Amino acid sequence: MGLDYVDPLTKRTRQRSATVDDYEEGEKLLARWLRLTGEQHADEVGSMTVAGLAMRWLDEVDPRIDRTAVSDHRFTEDAVLLDTWRGYESEIATHILPGFGRTALSAADDIAVGAYLATLAASKSRRTPIGATTAPPLSASMILKVYRRLHQIFTYGVKRKLIVGHPMIGMKPPKAMRRSEEHVAERDPAERAIEWEDLDLMLAWLHATYPEHPAYRTRVRTGGETGLRQAEACGLTWDRVDLRRRTIRVLQQLVYVEHEHGCAGKWAGRKVSPCTLAARAASGNPKLAPIAAYRCPYRRDGGWYIDTDTKSHQRRTVPISKGLAADLAELRHARTPLPDADAKRRRLARRASRYAVVNADLVFTAQRGGHISKSLDNTLIHRAFDGAEIEADGRNVHSLRHTAATTMIRAGIPLPEIQVILGHSSLQMLERYYSGVTARTATADSVSAFVDVERRERVLDASPHGMVLPDGN
Repeated sequence: MGLDYVDPLTKRTRQRSATVDDYEEGEKLLARWLRLTGEQHADEVGSMTVAGLAMRWLDEVDPRIDRTAVSDHRFTEDAVLLDTWRGYESEIATHILPGFGRTALSAADDIAVGAYLATLAASKSRRTPIGATTAPPLSASMILKVYRRLHQIFTYGVKRKLIVGHPMIGMKPPKAMRRSEEHVAERDPAERAIEWEDLDLMLAWLHATYPEHPAYRTRVRTGGETGLRQAEACGLTWDRVDLRRRTIRVLQQLVYVEHEHGCAGKWAGRKVSPCTLAARAASGNPKLAPIAAYRCPYRRDGGWYIDTDTKSHQRRTVPISKGLAADLAELRHARTPLPDADAKRRRLARRASRYAVVNADLVFTAQRGGHISKSLDNTLIHRAFDGAEIEADGRNVHSLRHTAATTMIRAGIPLPEIQVILGHSSLQMLERYYSGVTARTATADSVSAFVDVERRERVLDASPHGMVLPDGN
């Protein structure tokens, strides 16, 4: 289905199109589009509303606009990625337009915006989880996204001189409200662990789903048996794995490094770099927005790196089982050897304390090559939960570390040894697991015996003749 409309910037006819599964869904989508495109020209028939300003801002950041065709329009906003733009459109259509879109810009002062944000913070999500009777409160991350989007829209209005002052200056983001009946008791780490019966089902699903890429299955098994942190597992290289001794040497991790300014000169402020000052001087606009590091013409590139350090700043050696060693040996045998020139270049690069991940001889790689990013790692574990038909119940990749800790405690390994294997800074970290794992039958029997004594004393005090009643009365 499609809808033709006039682009307010280029004045050209454009079309929104989408594929839907049924007629009812198409009708809803068409009604939404008509509402959005109708609000774009609200300023032409009357006073502009928040929705009209939002739609103009959306069009300004739309990456599909041919900016070269607009000779008489000066863009104040940069185009964003298409996926980012679609996210913006969804947030505005779902949260801003229904509750605040029809408010006139002349009435959109700090009091009106504050009231809207307070209502937003107290609202509920539109999705009800499976098995739940009511929808949960709107997440804090979504509230922050809507706050930022509204702030960007009003900033655009100030730039275009459509509003006199910014109504959100100095206004802090609202906090998500949680009612008392919606509070959930916090679970200890032992409860967040994955039972091995469930983990075996997840490993079987990964093996069946990715038969040509066993790295995914071995990655999850390694986390469940050794307790490596996510960054340590994703940054593990073959030179740290000793299959003969069945050990893994943990002394590095995968990290992301932000881009940095490389321009020389004096900084005028924390965000005002020398390249920003040069751009302001060249454009004649002293209020030009600061140039981000990734747009600095002399930037030092960031990206994913292998950092020869760990979270606890401790090197440790982790033993592995025979089964895991066999899986790793199979994985190593199946890897494609590099040409001699590339292998030499990578060896030289790995001498640095931090080197690019492209030079790393990684144990676990993505299906299409390269490293397993943290987002892909998170996706894999949730796919495994869903594929094995196991309720995740708040568990994630870090639950593999909880699984390893609880398994070692149940196996009777001394706590100081577990501390060294997992790389915890203190034994207090392990006590969280120990308290949840050791609540066994002996403890329950002791509590039961105490309750029986209390019950007998109460019955004796209540007896009119001081009679000792038999057990069970």
